[in-house]
Amino acid sequence: MYLQKYRRRLKIVERIIEVKAQQTDNEVEIWRWLLALLNLYGAEGMSSDETDVEGMETVYRVKILVWRRNIDKYLDCIDNERKLPHQALFSRSGSKPTKRIRSEDGPVSMRDAVPGLPTELYNAKWLEDTDEQYRRLTLCVSREQFKWMNIRMQSRGGPGGA
Repeated sequence: MYLQKYRRRLKIVERIIEVKAQQTDNEVEIWRWLLALLNLYGAEGMSSDETDVEGMETVYRVKILVWRRNIDKYLDCIDNERKLPHQALFSRSGSKPTKRIRSEDGPVSMRDAVPGLPTELYNAKWLEDTDEQYRRLTLCVSREQFKWMNIRMQSRGGPGGA
């Protein structure tokens, strides 16, 4: 499930970059940064979901990756981009996306942390609480830095200036 989600997000971001680059849109650098973020986390860095029923509707409760920095607003931005009414880049055919519910007290994923990421991509508190030997030998935290971009989300769903 998370591999499919990862691939879908990659397609969305790559397509938006392609269009914005042709328009010399100043948001293109933000979307390139989002692409770099997705590529570093890979499929294993995408959360999985737990199926639930709310009323008469099937919903997905997003499992929390405790080791991952909170990037929910960035992932939501990517996911919402294809749902926007003005969006002509993506087909409206196919099944309607299922409602996904994120919450701080949601179910916790048991998936191991992605090794080799820059420090900035791990949850700082989680990383601090891990054993030094685990960080060095198992996680192999990269010494490479990832310049974090604080993106202001605009009401239309897409990112704004950093």
